This record gives sequence, C-alpha cells and structure tokens, in this order.
Amino acid sequence: VENFGILAESRKNVAVMFADISGFTALSEQLDPEEVREIINECFNYITSPVYELEGMIDKYIGDCIMILFGARYTHIDDAKRAVTCALKMMDLISEFSKNFLFARGITLNLSIGINYGLVVTGGVGNYFDRDYTVMGDIVNTAQRLQMSAGEGVILASESVFTETRDQFEYADPIEVKVKNKVNPIRCYQPLKINSNYFYDQELAFIERQKEIGVLNSIFNEALNTGLKCAIVTGEAGIGKTRLLKEFTLKLGNDIKKAWVNCNTISQNKSYSLIANLLAGIMSINALDSANTKKHRLISFLDYILVDYNDDEIKHTYDFLGLLMGLERDPDFQSIFASMNYESIYHELLKQLALFFKSLCKKQKLLVIADDAHWADSGSIQILNGLVPMLKDIKAVFIFSSRYDLKQLIPGSPDLKFRLKLRPLTRAGVKQLSCSLLNSQKIEDHFYDTILKITKGNPLFIKEMLSNLKRKGAYSVQSGQAVIRENELAAMPEKLQNLIRSNISALDEKSLTILQAAAVIGKEFSLSILNYLLDESVTNEELAGIPVQLNLISLKSTHTSAGRVDKIYEFTHEIEREVIYGSILNKEKISLHKKISEYLENTYAKDIENYYESLCVHLIKAGMPKKAAGYYFKAAMKQKDGFNLSSALECLNRFIKMMGSLPKTASDDRIFIAYREKGRIHYINANYNDALEQFYKALDYASMQDDRMNIKIQIAEVYKDMGELDKASAILNDLELDLHEGSLNYGKWVQLKCNVLRIKGDTAVLSLAKKSEKPILKTGDYRSLAETMKHAGMIYFSKGDIDNSLFYMNKSYKYAEKNKLLEIMAKVSGDIGIIYHSTGMISRAMDFFNKSMEISKKLSYQRGVLAASINLGILYLDKGLFSKAEKLFLESLAVAREIGSKLYECAILTNLGDISYETGDIELSKKNYLDSLSLAMDLNAPVEEGINYLGLARIHLKSVRFQEASRLLEKAFTIFEEADELVFIGDCCTYRGYVEQQTGRPEKAEGYYNKALEIFSECRNDNKKLKALRYKIRLLAQKGSLQEALELIEGAISDAGRLESDYESAKCWFEKYMVLKAMELRAPAYESLDQSALYISKVDDCTWSEIISQHNTHPHDQPFRDG
Repeated sequence: VENFGILAESRKNVAVMFADISGFTALSEQLDPEEVREIINECFNYITSPVYELEGMIDKYIGDCIMILFGARYTHIDDAKRAVTCALKMMDLISEFSKNFLFARGITLNLSIGINYGLVVTGGVGNYFDRDYTVMGDIVNTAQRLQMSAGEGVILASESVFTETRDQFEYADPIEVKVKNKVNPIRCYQPLKINSNYFYDQELAFIERQKEIGVLNSIFNEALNTGLKCAIVTGEAGIGKTRLLKEFTLKLGNDIKKAWVNCNTISQNKSYSLIANLLAGIMSINALDSANTKKHRLISFLDYILVDYNDDEIKHTYDFLGLLMGLERDPDFQSIFASMNYESIYHELLKQLALFFKSLCKKQKLLVIADDAHWADSGSIQILNGLVPMLKDIKAVFIFSSRYDLKQLIPGSPDLKFRLKLRPLTRAGVKQLSCSLLNSQKIEDHFYDTILKITKGNPLFIKEMLSNLKRKGAYSVQSGQAVIRENELAAMPEKLQNLIRSNISALDEKSLTILQAAAVIGKEFSLSILNYLLDESVTNEELAGIPVQLNLISLKSTHTSAGRVDKIYEFTHEIEREVIYGSILNKEKISLHKKISEYLENTYAKDIENYYESLCVHLIKAGMPKKAAGYYFKAAMKQKDGFNLSSALECLNRFIKMMGSLPKTASDDRIFIAYREKGRIHYINANYNDALEQFYKALDYASMQDDRMNIKIQIAEVYKDMGELDKASAILNDLELDLHEGSLNYGKWVQLKCNVLRIKGDTAVLSLAKKSEKPILKTGDYRSLAETMKHAGMIYFSKGDIDNSLFYMNKSYKYAEKNKLLEIMAKVSGDIGIIYHSTGMISRAMDFFNKSMEISKKLSYQRGVLAASINLGILYLDKGLFSKAEKLFLESLAVAREIGSKLYECAILTNLGDISYETGDIELSKKNYLDSLSLAMDLNAPVEEGINYLGLARIHLKSVRFQEASRLLEKAFTIFEEADELVFIGDCCTYRGYVEQQTGRPEKAEGYYNKALEIFSECRNDNKKLKALRYKIRLLAQKGSLQEALELIEGAISDAGRLESDYESAKCWFEKYMVLKAMELRAPAYESLDQSALYISKVDDCTWSEIISQHNTHPHDQPFRDG
C-alpha cells in the first residue's frame, strides 16, 4: 500500500535492465546453503549501489537475476544513459567483489546484462489483496531476452538505448541476435566505456591547473618506475585542491586502485581514523557496514592479496588490521595483545600495514588521497610517519591536501615527499573563468577589475561572487561582453564568507533548513540522520534540487543494510559548510547537536564505542560538557586499550579540563583515574618527569588507601627506571609500614622491592622472595609473583648458585605460564638459556633460546627476538659455527637499527668483532670493536665500553703490542671492578696472565690464571673457565711441568665434550698434542693431533683451522704457536 502512489498506473518511457549473476553454482557446491545465501546477499549489496546513486530502483530479484528500472519512480531526461552507466559500474563492481572476496575459493562471479528503453505500462499486478507494482510491455520482455543472449561479462543494449546514448559511450560494432518470440533478429550494441570527451564538469571550468596536473602525473609516473612517492598539496580554502585531485584521478585508468579519504573535525578526534578509513576505502567497506560485514570483507581481501602466505600469517595480519579498524578481538589475539608492550604493538602495526600495501601493490598500482589532511588524527600521522619509509619500493602515490604545510607528516623522508602549493589564478585565468561562468566572450574592464580586487584570484570566491550577481540579475551580456550595473559593485561583499552567506540567503526556507541541519552533522551526512533532525522528511529530489541552484552538496555514495538503502551526501566545499553552520542561531545549533547525540546513542547502542569521539564533539556543542567529558573519558580508555597513546592523552586532557571546575574532594574517581592513566602513558613513553607530575596529581585525587599505595608504588618504579634507587627505596620502605600481605598491592610492592635490591646486588632479595611467595599466591597476582621469582633467580645466578637460580627461574616461568604472561615467559626463557649456556649445557640452552625467540615473535616483541638471536649467536660462536652466528648477528643488527636500539647495536657489533677475530679478519674485527666502543661511550654504557677494550686488547696481544694491550686491560678492569662484573674481571685476569707470561714473568702469569679460574668456578662459567685453563696449561708446559699440564688437559678435553663444542674440543686436543710432543711421546701426540684435526673439520674455517692444518702438514718442523 505504501508504494501505491509511487508507481501509479501510467504509460511512460523507462529504461529496463536485467542483470544475471553467474558463478553461484560453483559456490553452492563448496559451501553450506546458509553461507551461500550470506555471500549472495553481500554480493547484491556490493554491486547494486550504482542503482541508487543514479536514481534507479530495483523492481525485483528473480533467483540470481535482478530487474532494475530507470524512469519508473523518478523520470529523468537521461534514463537510458543512467542505465548504461549503472551496467558498466556493476560490471566493475562484480569483478572487484570476486577478486577481493572470493579469490581464495577459486571462484569468479560474472554478470550478463540486457538493457532496453521505451514505452511501458506501470501499475499493479495481482489480486485485490496482494498486488505487486511493476512495469509491463514488450520493452521488458526484450530486455530480458537480451540478457539471456549476452555472454558472461557482456552488456547488450537495444537500438533505442544506443540511439539515446551513442554520444556518451563507446560501443562495439552492432550485432544481431535471435531471441525467443521474435520473428526477426534484434540489432543490439555492446557498450564498452564512457566517452571521456563527452562529459564536462559544468560546476566550474578547470583553468590554469594544467601545470599542477602535469606535476602530479610526473610524480605518479616516477612512482611507477622508482617506487613510492608522496605529495602534499597546499593552498587556502577554495583555491581548488579537491577539484585538482578529482581532475587528476579522472584521467587515471581503471587498472589503478584509488582510495579517497576525507578528513574532518570529528575524525580528527577519532583513533586511527585516517588509516582505518583508508583501509576501508581500499576494500570498499562502508563506514555504516555491520561489524560482521567488515570482518568478512577484510578476511576475503587478505585471502586475495596474501596468496603466498599461510593461514596463520593471514590471521596475524587480520588481527592487527582489525585492531586499527576497530573490529572485535578474539580471545587468542586478546591474550597475545595483553602481553605486548606499546613498542611491540606499534612496530607490529607498521609491519602488517607494510605487508598489506606491498602485497596489494604486487597486484595493482595504488593511489591514495587524503583530502583536508590538516584534520588528520595524530595516531594516523604517527603510523604514516613510520610506515612510509618501509614502502619505498611499492608502485604507489600518497597525496595529502591541506590548507597549510604538514611539516609533521613524514618529516624524515625528503626523497619521498613533494610539495605542491596552489596559487591564485593569474589575471588571464580570472578573466577566462569569469567569462565561462558569465557565458560571455569578454568582460567590461571596470567589472573585471572589481572581480580581481575582491576575489584575489580564488576560484571558489569568483564562483560565489558571480553566482551572487547572477541571482540578483545584476549584469547583462551585450554583444558578447559582460556588463554590470553601476550600483551593484558598491554593495558587493569583500569576503568569501560574506559572499557565500549572501548566496545561500537566496534559498527557499526549506532548502536552507535542510542545509543547516546537514552542516551541523558534518561534511558528510546521511539522509537517515537528516530526516531524524528535521520535522518533516526530506526526499532525494529535494536534496538533488539544492546543488542545481548553488552546487553546495553532491551525492557521495549509497549504503544498503538489512534491506534499507541510505544515501550519503557531502558538501562540495568545507568552507561553504562552515558558513552555513555559522548562519544558524545558537539555540538551534544546540538543539540540533543534542538531537544528533540522541540519534547516535539510540541507533548505535550496540557498538557505541565506535562513536565516542563523534558524541564528544556534538555534546560539547549541545552545551552538555559533563556528558561530553564522560565520553572523552571512555574514548581515552578505549584508545589506551588499543595502544593509541597519543589520542588517549588528548582525550584525557580534554576530560580533565572539562572536569576542572569540580572541587578536589569530588567523589568522581574518574579524575583520579585520568591522572593515573596519564602518568602511565608518560611512563610507557619514558617521559619520566611528566609521569611523576601526573602520578603526584593522581595522589591528590586518590580517596582510597589502596589507590594511594598503588600510585606510590608506580612513583617508586619511575624513580627506579631513572636510576634514583635511593628515592625508590625510601618510598618502598615507607609503604612497608602500612602494607599487609592480603593487599592487592602487596605483590607489586614485593616485586619492585626485589627489583631494586637486585640492581643493588643485595641478597635480601632471596629472603623476601621466599617469605612472600605464598601471600602473593593467595592474591592471585601471578605477574608480580613471576617477576619476584625471576629477581631471586638472577641474584642466585650472579652469586654462582646455579641450582637455586634455575629453581627460581623455573618457578617464575611456571607462574607466568599459569596466567599466560607471554612477555615474562619470553624473558625468563632467555635467562634460563643464558644460565644453561654458561654452565655448558648447550642443548638445553639452545632449547630455551629458541623458546624465547618463538614466544617473542608471537608477541612481536622485537627486543625479545633480538636478545634471543644474540644469545643464540653467541652460542654458535662458542661452538665455532661462525657463519650461522654471523647471519644471526647481521639480521639482529638490521632490526636493532630499525627500532633504534643503540644498546643492542653496540652488543651485536662487539660479537661481530669476535667473529672476525676468530676467523682472522683482524682489520674488520678492529673496526667492529671501535664502532661498538663509540656507541657505548655515547650511551654512557661503561660495561659495554669495557668489553670492547677487552676485544681491542686481544688484537694488540696478537700483534705482540703488550704495552698497549696492558693499558686497555687496565681500563677495562677498572670499569668491571666498579660495576662488580665478576665474569669480565675473570677475562681481564686471563689476558693479564698472558701478558705476564709473554713478557717473562711466569709466576705473576700463573697467579692471574688461578684468579681467573677461581672466578669462573665461582660463577659456574665453564666456557671461560676452559679458556683460562688452556692458557695455564701452556704456561705449565713452558715451565716444564709437563705431567701436571697433561693431567689438566685430560680434564679440559672432558669439559669440552660436556660443552658440546667441537671448536673447544679441537683446541684442547691440540694443546694435548703440544704437551705430548714436548714430552717426546710422538705416537700419542700425533693421535691427539688427528683428533684435533677431526674436530676442527666440523667447524667453520678460522685461525685455528690454519694452525692445526699447518701442524698436520709439517709435524716435525712446526714451532709452538699461540692460538
């Protein structure tokens, strides 16, 4: 009944189109019928948007076929053109849908379309109670027959359609088809594409921008040849930035993926808005689509572009892109996400976005446009700054338009970024544009000078000024010359805003009311929300009529959901929206903003968190700051949970400012929470002084004793990380007086206290960890418990108590595992690996290093991956597997530099120096040590500095420069002694002993060797102990104590076997050979040499390979040589 008046019975010219989808049969064979129905509905929604955009209507669905009408509901003079345009767009869309969303299933959907145009009868069909309204006649039957004759991917248009549209489209040569119930064949035509020469933008002539178009084309072509390019187009409002970009994109082919994002004042406050909208644009996802639709589109699109990746890798990418798009996190990902730190999340977002764009650009070229980017959100800017340098090789162009230069955008990549500033039109350009708008060949001089003076060459200003004069009939064209009435110029407004205001005043009251309501919504608005705001419904015809008068708005897109079609419109120019908004009475603005807030709360109640930022903006303007503050608080918590920390800080600052009028004694805990969260964010970002300031403010608002204790613990943690251990200890000691074991803060206090004590080297950690384990266990604080056990294990290890160290480390891992604390599990695994490595249990060490790396990779915890890689590299180095070690170190070096970790870079360079030393490349070894030393000095990292002094000292020893070696060993020893680094003190003793031995002081040498062996035994470091032992054996042999040396070497060979090191075994067997040779026991000596040769053959080529080889070749003549 509702439709009775819409399709009243009549005869009229209508374009009838039948579009049949093929390919669903193959889909039905693979999937459950319910899934097939869901995909079919999604496909129909996807491909039918042009029907609504072009003012058509869907008459009915006939199985897999759609019957579409143009001119039945709304008559247009170009209904045939609209039908053909719709058909071409639908062909593109179904290809896009198949490629993006069905690729992984190996299925391609296609369309066959028939179009006819002519006189039909519209009216009702059926009985009195059950009638359908449709169109009837031979035109309908022929359109259906044409569709049946069309092959897959083919559009067949009748002669009548061709006649109406021959100038507007390019057609293939005519063909004749025989159809059912027709005696003669039907001549028909296949439309191929729009004739680009026919269509001309009547909105505003495009003048004096060909040079800029050329620049953009050059940038685009350069990107296709050399890789990614970015352009920032700047200029004042109305200068033509958006128009320039539209003209540029219009000339590009359909083989280029184009994604256009509009930024606005609301999106500026929305977390990752620009990035999320960019991803949605690429995947043809509408902002109003359901979460389920967005999820399916993302999954299908990733299946399409990540064809070379396995399911787990695709799921990983989906999780992080879904995070940016605001999709719900599943339990598995939430568990991983909760264990990740901010740095890991940020880098993983960059990594997955880079994978997305690189994979996409392997399939097609890409153009991204962000219009009005001066309103881009800070989170997206941060992401883009990190992402763009990672995409240097993709064939893509990113263009940003802005009213001012975006210096904060991609600041570190000048080679990728171009700037294009739009200037006002020249005098000639102003004249050309004015003549075009006035439909004249020339302009009276006085009239022209006034246009130039008032508009200053701004194209929009010119358009508004001349529209104003045209509306008032203030000029005439006489003999091709535009002439203005004398009295009109004096009354002409001299500001763009005033001209726009003057022009909109000419609108009828209803049109103005519609535009004002739309302006309150924003640059983009939907018909549904507009109707909610107004007292009477607005029709599409009324909206379509407004742009005819002033070109103020245009249809952007349509959205279909749950069978309901909603149209999305946008203002042509933001400055026009701003002027219209400014024309509204404050009382009316408040009322409209309030209504919008109510609409958002009621309509999107289920996923309201996606609209927090929009609600904040509208509630503030509705004069409801307290309610707005509440949404800012919720938005901040949501953004912090999503690790968009910069946006979270902005929302917290707005919340605090709005709540500032409340007294400090107010019962609203949110103010306390806001300051606390600001402190935590600053702490995460290592802004320690800012963190302290916010935590102390939080203390002022903390009303509960537990909250006050919690804040004080966090303050102590900040002081600990600042290196001010005494301040941290003082706070923790004060808290101990009031803290009871059942408190939820007890575990946090214990683990921080243990951490501070461990850093100080205080064994009080051990008793505290032991007595607190059960109380913390009762509170269920597994994180604190795991951390506390770890601190105890580290203290035991530093004291050489390996058994207790492993006991507590395993406890730590168990507690972390119980609560899925993956980051702690990764760190503890690495620590256990280090302990096993130092004690010679190499296989177990390797197992734990690999476990640490596996968990760290799962968490995208790059520092954890680095630590595990470095430890594995050191293990390979000790085993003589130099190629494997070097590969790991070089990969780690690239990651360290990527994340800016100078400390890791320093450590890796030292290890690369060690490899070069062992393989005989002394110059490269020296360079690596010196590079590492320079970094260590810049970082004020004395221990790393001392380690490099050791490396350089070894090079001097090899070159027999004992004085220089002694100087460096003394510097290293002083550093290690101050830092209480026992293991490295042991290294210094070993090399000092060697200096004394080579300079003729054997007694001193033996003293140093014994001291080194004592230290390494105490620390349970069997690798270094073995090296010191070999040096002592040589000394004993040199002194003539051959039997004692032989006894020691037997133990050394046994230790090398336990260490699973062929490299150490080769060296020990060689030392035995040297001792036996000195004892003139030739047969067993050569047997030992054979063993040495056998073991050295299992490791990579190195200095020792050469030494052993030379002895094997000339066993009688070879003198003693140091290895």
